[in-house]
Amino acid sequence: MTATRVDHDSLGPVNVAGDRKSTRSIRGADLVVRNLEAQGVRHVFGVPGAKIGLVRHPIQPVMKKELPMFKTKNDLAQDVRSKTVVLLNSRLADCIDLQTQTKQAHWNVKGPHFIALHELFDEINEDVEDYVDTIAERAVQLGGTVEGTARAVAARSTLSEYPLTITSGLEHVAALAGALAAFGKQVRQGIGQADELGDADTADVFTEVSRGIDKWLWMVEAHLQQ
Repeated sequence: MTATRVDHDSLGPVNVAGDRKSTRSIRGADLVVRNLEAQGVRHVFGVPGAKIGLVRHPIQPVMKKELPMFKTKNDLAQDVRSKTVVLLNSRLADCIDLQTQTKQAHWNVKGPHFIALHELFDEINEDVEDYVDTIAERAVQLGGTVEGTARAVAARSTLSEYPLTITSGLEHVAALAGALAAFGKQVRQGIGQADELGDADTADVFTEVSRGIDKWLWMVEAHLQQ
């Protein structure tokens, strides 16, 4: 889609003087921007007196079309395998999201405990990358297709957005502990869901991941406990 540009001049004078005229102008500009955003326009950039660039991006829906299942000599029924692959892709999205959040903490942590936390977050990342691979490969083993692109993950992940403005060690510890706990909860639920589907091996995969996540949550959360 093409980019849409809106000039402040077309919206009337906009300033921060606090008078009624400027207040009405600001409200008018805000209304135009909101109307454009309602049409799918995103990413507003600019400052008072300058042009605001608004770029229209199509909102990517969560993929609803069922991906093909490949033939395999695996003795699990295709219906079981198909449902399990959906479950695996859901937890895969969470796991990839967690991995990127872990690296975000690793790169940006600052403060007196920098080196210890920097290295700890990197160790967690290495294990989470292994969990990503284990979950993804289980889906393929069952004849499924892995949905591991950034856009697929962003559309499906159940984890909260990682705060991008935090810097201190304790802030990153708290944020990462929350992400680990949230993912651990989803994986634990996955154990029972895989059992209900009749796939003991996928339940075992989730159990292995759950144990590892609980270990890392303990090591991160210990920095907050007294």
